[in-house]
Amino acid sequence: MKFRTEIQPLPYSGLISHHDRIIMLGSCFTDNISSRLRDRMFAVAANPFGTLYNPASIHSAIERIAANRLFTAEQIHQGADGLWFSYDCHTKLNSLDRGLMLEKLNTHLTRAHEFLKQATVACITLGTAWVFTLDSTGQVVANCQKQPASLFTRTRMSVETCAAHLHDIITILQSINPNIRIILTVSPIRHLADGAHGNQLSKSTLLLACEQAVQNHNNVIYFPSYEIMMDDLRSYRFYASDMKHPSEVAIDYIYDIFAQSFFSNDTIELSQQALRLTLRAAHHPINMSDEAALKFRDDTINLINSLVTRHPELKKALDL
Repeated sequence: MKFRTEIQPLPYSGLISHHDRIIMLGSCFTDNISSRLRDRMFAVAANPFGTLYNPASIHSAIERIAANRLFTAEQIHQGADGLWFSYDCHTKLNSLDRGLMLEKLNTHLTRAHEFLKQATVACITLGTAWVFTLDSTGQVVANCQKQPASLFTRTRMSVETCAAHLHDIITILQSINPNIRIILTVSPIRHLADGAHGNQLSKSTLLLACEQAVQNHNNVIYFPSYEIMMDDLRSYRFYASDMKHPSEVAIDYIYDIFAQSFFSNDTIELSQQALRLTLRAAHHPINMSDEAALKFRDDTINLINSLVTRHPELKKALDL
């Protein structure tokens, strides 16, 4: 007897290869998967403005990237802690210097814009349907930036509103590349600040919006990362210590199903070869002046060059 419900890989073998340029936006689960793709030498650009949680903020980010609409000084604000921030970005991009932050944001924007023009795959991960609207402007913020709660109104977007944002996201992406392959997924990370019931309402809203998008657009696929966590793994032993985020083991498991769903056997084999080399390259001997350490470094460089010579498509990842 089987005592768990296993989620099977999707039947899209060959949809993604090392020839692709993959742009990824969304919740921190996006960062988890993109880091694994980078380690396997895929050409990936992920969350240039930091983690984004809701469909409205992801829509705003893609709209800005597609238009290459630069940030202005007026969109950078200073908090009580002295740090400068943007309501369109994650806190990890905050800075003590307004000018440096503006320069950094626009550098990230320009790189993302150039990458998007050549992107062949887009992965969008939705985290929550709950949003915070800045009362003074009516803007749905990507991050409240630790500002007073009195400045915001918190609401849960409807299925229709979420679906409308997804429609606009897909329209923008397909206007740049009509053949772009779009993968939607709902983050398995639980937003327990909304309460257990509020989290379920939010995730259900996102799932229904994704279903509408898949039904109404070509080249749009739903990947069940949320369902894998909830119905396949389904145990607290697969959560990190905060009991909200998936553990590294769980993320690896979900990534494996992602790979089996979208990679050919040849791509899986090449990604495993690439991973062995990136792990080798990440090793830093204590004494780099040691002859053995120098030989290890040179051998690693030669192995990477040899793999790239045999598979020139890997050069896309090295150029980023």
